[in-house]
Amino acid sequence: MTTSGDAPLVAPIRVIRTMSVSMLVTPIVLGVVVFVAVPAGGYPPPFLPLLLGAVAVGGVLLAETVGYAAPPIDPHLPPDLAARAALAQYRTRWLIRSVCTEIVVLVGLLLSFMLATRWPYLVALVLGWPIMFYELWPARRLVDKLNLRLELEGAISHLDDALHGRRPVG
Repeated sequence: MTTSGDAPLVAPIRVIRTMSVSMLVTPIVLGVVVFVAVPAGGYPPPFLPLLLGAVAVGGVLLAETVGYAAPPIDPHLPPDLAARAALAQYRTRWLIRSVCTEIVVLVGLLLSFMLATRWPYLVALVLGWPIMFYELWPARRLVDKLNLRLELEGAISHLDDALHGRRPVG
């Protein structure tokens, strides 16, 4: 939704932060559900931390490669179209990174119900939540890393302007 000046009513970075908070709170809420719905059970099988660790490493590798594999912006695009394209790529790549990083928590949830013990989810939460925070919270590192990809062919992406709801200049 835009105003007559074609500026967004809410800066996209605020929407992305809100989505990030909801993604980061969900595993904690699921932890409460697991605590109530799954019996304490015994200790987990010894392979469990290794399995979840391998899933975590795989998720991080996917998030760091596929999550930033955006096509460069055409250098001949006008600044406003370049900014829109950059913002669309940021949103798309954020969603891809969220899928890649939340897989650890989802596998832990599945294993908790399959093995009838809370341990898999607890281990998955300890491994997966910091990874999710690192990959999803819209920090300067994420913006700069995607910007490098978008500006590979010499275009100026204006991603920072787009994220903060400013009209690109240039």
